[in-house]
Amino acid sequence: MIRSRSQCHTASLRNLVGIKLAAVAILVGMLCSPLTRAQEIILNVTYVCSGEHIYVYGCDINDQSDKAWCSIGHPDKLKNGMDTYTSTTRGELKKLLPTCQQPSPEQIAKHKEFEQKLQARRDADEKRAYDQMHAAGNAPMPGQRQMTPEQRKINRCVTSGRLPATCTGNALVRGFDELTGHVMSAVAPDLPPGPELSGAFGGAGNWQIDFGDRGASMKCSVLEASPYAYTVSFKDNRPVVTLKTAPKPTMLVVRGDQLSGPGPLTIDGQIIVGWTKGGGGGSAGTAGHYESQQVTTHQELTPLEATQYAGQSGLSQNGQTYDMATTSTQSNWVPGTTHAMPSGPQPIYGPKRAICVAPELRNTGPSSTVAATGMLKALFSNGDSGPPTPPGVRMHGIFAASTGFSVEFFPESAVLGCGPDAARAYPYTVIADGTRTAVKIDAPDHPLLLAIRSDGSLDPGGSGPYQVHGRAILGSNGDDNFTFAPLEMTCDLAALTPSKGIPESGGQSTAMLHASVATAPVHTTGNSTLSISSGLPVQAGAPNPLALHPFILLRSSFDDVVRQSGAAVPAGTLPLVYFGQSCAAHTPDCQAILAAIKANLVADARADANGNATIPNLAAGTYYFMVSARLNNGHALIWTQPVQVKDGQNAASLDIYNATRVN
Repeated sequence: MIRSRSQCHTASLRNLVGIKLAAVAILVGMLCSPLTRAQEIILNVTYVCSGEHIYVYGCDINDQSDKAWCSIGHPDKLKNGMDTYTSTTRGELKKLLPTCQQPSPEQIAKHKEFEQKLQARRDADEKRAYDQMHAAGNAPMPGQRQMTPEQRKINRCVTSGRLPATCTGNALVRGFDELTGHVMSAVAPDLPPGPELSGAFGGAGNWQIDFGDRGASMKCSVLEASPYAYTVSFKDNRPVVTLKTAPKPTMLVVRGDQLSGPGPLTIDGQIIVGWTKGGGGGSAGTAGHYESQQVTTHQELTPLEATQYAGQSGLSQNGQTYDMATTSTQSNWVPGTTHAMPSGPQPIYGPKRAICVAPELRNTGPSSTVAATGMLKALFSNGDSGPPTPPGVRMHGIFAASTGFSVEFFPESAVLGCGPDAARAYPYTVIADGTRTAVKIDAPDHPLLLAIRSDGSLDPGGSGPYQVHGRAILGSNGDDNFTFAPLEMTCDLAALTPSKGIPESGGQSTAMLHASVATAPVHTTGNSTLSISSGLPVQAGAPNPLALHPFILLRSSFDDVVRQSGAAVPAGTLPLVYFGQSCAAHTPDCQAILAAIKANLVADARADANGNATIPNLAAGTYYFMVSARLNNGHALIWTQPVQVKDGQNAASLDIYNATRVN
């Protein structure tokens, strides 16, 4: 049986925070075993209902009632070479499916065998990743479990603030490609980081272009939709999309949500030349593939039309007209037979050269790829598919700097990162208005304008420190929502170049007030241990306010440290508050105080998930705290009081009574 709502949600939660990779690595939809039954509904096997083949792609795992929505695939009704989908409730399916021809035992056995092979591969990947991490001595952060690379990627996505279903939706799409043989996967499987286009566009002359994450589907005039690879470049600070059509590429200028280009255009494509007789049906287990053949087409041209082909070997004169012969490789997509082969008549395609009018296209909605991804994500998020993807020019891929700073682009957001774990997602726009070409990232406290250079790199226009407001997952509350603790990191800005992965190192740990303590010139040694505990009130379902915070011990009081730095603190302002204001404004006083902190640093530690930490090897003496936190009601607290350390074991508690409240 498909698991209950609480079982599925708990399994999903555990996988996302790092317990089990297998269920989320490729297809999170398989968390609840697609070969098991829920009221006799089996996923991803074929039923024949009133002569039509259908399969249940997935149902809302968070709702086991008859009102829950399910997605139905229709392999007999193809659109642009792909199955079409409709939605209905689980209750309606329970009424419909018993009236249909049931999947054969062979279908179920074959699908089960496929699932077992896929699971075995996931398990092998997980073990290999774990062994590699163990051999390298990679340790998890305090309060966190060790994670495999795939778990770490999903964990980073969730903590960045992206919708959890969006993070797992990326895995869903990878599985969707793998199981159905997505047409675009074979057109351009490995796009390098850079600009891309989003949305579907249409216009007069039967023009339709649907831009996906790996290619575009295009039709015009009498031509049927065909897949094409495309690139986006910038000319004179304007975006230009080039589709790899024949006999010549098609170039379109992008202006917001509109595309335009010169015309008329001669384009080689395909048309329907006949239909199969249909019948038969059945199923098999082969993957989808392309079949290619050499095809020569002939086009009759007037003398004026022939001038655009002057010098080409295929052009010949035939009396008062000309003939243009073009030989090209035509590739037709042959769908895989994981699902039942259609029993009705199917189109037979043949090559055709057509004259298409000058393209003047407007956005008509999201691309089919975005729509399919949204549908998949909505199945796992109670209908919420996250923020929409704006049409037009977007970015994709990872760009990283040697300092550990990075930007990872997704259709709806850009994730700023410092090191491997600290990350935060923000909206972004691509600016190409004729005067400049850049990516604007709307981080409220420190927005970025990344200039797009001709070599494909991104220039932030500076080299100062940048604080990334990352988070760490602590657990879940009573509503099965994640709870987080701050994970602040600071990296220096630098030129960002295309990268295959997120930087594995870089950046410095950052306290609430930008205190960098990564290096200390002197570290005392002794036989004393100081155990620090959190005495702060904790709301039900919320993390401890000190969870994962840095605990810093100084030789001198913080007020003395600031005086030693030479910074001039305005009258009536707490030195710690002035320090935070200075670093937020990137003033010279910030760097001076940081240097003084490092000179006075004795030891530092990071609290665990309960807000507790232990500092060993201290010499007996008097030290000073430098700790800050924010209560759940938003009040900021700081601790700068002295702590007396004696030989042996020592303990101190940080609570609201020994803290200073900052308004």
